[in-house]
Amino acid sequence: MQTTIALTADYTLAEAQFVTLLELENLDQQLRQQPQIAEQFEAAIEQALNATYLSGGEGDETAHRFLQRVLYRINRLKLFWYDDLRHYTNERSPYLMQIRERIETPWQQWNWLRWMCPP
Repeated sequence: MQTTIALTADYTLAEAQFVTLLELENLDQQLRQQPQIAEQFEAAIEQALNATYLSGGEGDETAHRFLQRVLYRINRLKLFWYDDLRHYTNERSPYLMQIRERIETPWQQWNWLRWMCPP
């Protein structure tokens, strides 16, 4: 149980860091100058991908939810919600598109195997 709580906390902190990254002006430029500002988030993405889609099993539900929340936040940038325009500063960020691809590619393969090739 302690491990699950620790992992959940890590994902919670990583998601908070991701929200902070989303709000930065010139995200891609800032990441080039200070790549360490995304280290915790990047590590959590890697850990969650391994725990969820690359493990070969059913995967970790907490990690899966974390990855889906990240995708939601990225995909939400494509839609206008009549809120503060600063929320859309990084909607065309190459970094965010790379994160989306990094999550969606193994997710699509995992989902296809799960539904199209049941045991």
